[in-house]
Amino acid sequence: MVTGSARGLIEQARRLEAAGAAMAKMLPSELSSGWQLARLDAEVLVLITDSAARATRLRYARAMLLQTAEQCLGVRARTLSIKLAQPRRKPRTPPPPRLSPAAGESLRQAAQSMENEALRQALARLARHARTDT
Repeated sequence: MVTGSARGLIEQARRLEAAGAAMAKMLPSELSSGWQLARLDAEVLVLITDSAARATRLRYARAMLLQTAEQCLGVRARTLSIKLAQPRRKPRTPPPPRLSPAAGESLRQAAQSMENEALRQALARLARHARTDT
């Protein structure tokens, strides 16, 4: 069970999410996505986006955004602030592990002793993936 300040943060996040969704529905399609509402009160409307081009479009639509926020909140924010966030990056996957030189040599020897041509070629291909360092 969530209590105290964590509960307050969760409730505030839900209110912001609901207000952002309501704003998005009221805005033209070119402005309705690609941003997230970070703050909305009588002082400031803060939107976060990960695109500089979108941030520029949002800044040009300042009056419309403030009016839409007023319709959602009931109080007109005095200023609009657009924050640029770093785009989320996918974690880099490490390269697959390489076979040891000894494993590569074992595969080469096994390939040479195979009578089945397809199996011999497959083992030879695997052996080529071995590290060459010793």
